[in-house]
Amino acid sequence: MYKINSMIRFLQKLDLTLIFRLLMGGSLAVVAYQTNDYMAGTFGLFMIVYSIYAAKYKIGCGYSSCGYTPSKVTKTKGEEIDFTEIK
Repeated sequence: MYKINSMIRFLQKLDLTLIFRLLMGGSLAVVAYQTNDYMAGTFGLFMIVYSIYAAKYKIGCGYSSCGYTPSKVTKTKGEEIDFTEIK
């Protein structure tokens, strides 16, 4: 019973972004192995590790948004600043 519950929890954590990144990294690693290309193999391994890390912490493009988008609405009111003109 414990194995079934743990498998259900694991499958519920999978999302489309993670699956897409794992497929890209896995296919790149397979092609790199077939052609003895170490650079592509390193990049494929990096893609697999990054996809697992990004899925755990929900970072990167595809989860919330790409990059930082600042809010246009200020959350606190600032104090009025007085300026004096120097001539």
